[in-house]
Amino acid sequence: MPSSRIIVAGLSLVTAVAASAMLMTPALASPASTTGIGQYKSWSSAQRAAGFRLKKPRTTYGLKMNGRIVVDKCVVTGHFGSRVVDAQYGSFSKHQLGLEQDNAGISCTVGPAGPLLGSYRVDGVTARLHGYCGSGTGHSCKSQRIELMLTWKNGTHYYIASSYNEPRSHLVHFARTLRNA
Repeated sequence: MPSSRIIVAGLSLVTAVAASAMLMTPALASPASTTGIGQYKSWSSAQRAAGFRLKKPRTTYGLKMNGRIVVDKCVVTGHFGSRVVDAQYGSFSKHQLGLEQDNAGISCTVGPAGPLLGSYRVDGVTARLHGYCGSGTGHSCKSQRIELMLTWKNGTHYYIASSYNEPRSHLVHFARTLRNA
């Protein structure tokens, strides 16, 4: 069973995408639109819309993309001109891998990180693994059935690789094998 944080995050994402789609439909219909905000089928079109070099997964452990690649504005004060890109694989209720990346240099999403579960080298820098587990969550941090987030910054780009009900080794390998889109 997914954590309530995953369900809330999933519902928040669905609500945000639906609201954005309703507000942007006229803009997306116009060929002169250059906002770059929207949903894209391919990594190359998402990269053009985002305006910065994206990374994409080499492996998703058989999980299929859930929806499309979402490009949106960063909602952190001082970074409204930055873009955040999100792609999800699998299901929030069974097995999930996700990749979020932005050009703000800090996380463009809000949420508790949870306890630090380890550090790994990813893309030549230190990445920190956090989990939604421990005191007050009802989930042991040793369980595989928790949400994990591996975060790192490389230059002006910030990355969050996430998983649910996947071994830590899958999440770390997922992050380490990202390639340029």
